[in-house]
Amino acid sequence: MSFSVLAEIDENIPNLNPLAKTARVPYQRAMANLQANQAIYLEVVKQLELAKVTHRNKTPLIQIIDKPSFPLENNRWKFLNTLILGIFGGGVLIVLLLSLQRIIRQALKY
Repeated sequence: MSFSVLAEIDENIPNLNPLAKTARVPYQRAMANLQANQAIYLEVVKQLELAKVTHRNKTPLIQIIDKPSFPLENNRWKFLNTLILGIFGGGVLIVLLLSLQRIIRQALKY
């Protein structure tokens, strides 16, 4: 039953005698059905919201996006390569600093 059924029943009896109680029965039955349907709908909506909250609470916060592939490839530098590159880089840096120091000392003499 819906609002339209209730309104239709109400329109069928325009001037209802207050003493004729049997004429009010279809309207009261429609009203009771409407209120029961409203209560059922409210309960279903409440249960749906509770289910949503429960589902949200059970869902983990951290999700796995990409799984690693094993075995992982070895991309670390070898110790000897790192040592040679470090010595070469340090030597170049020392030569640059000493050259800069010599240029500054010669500029300050004049």
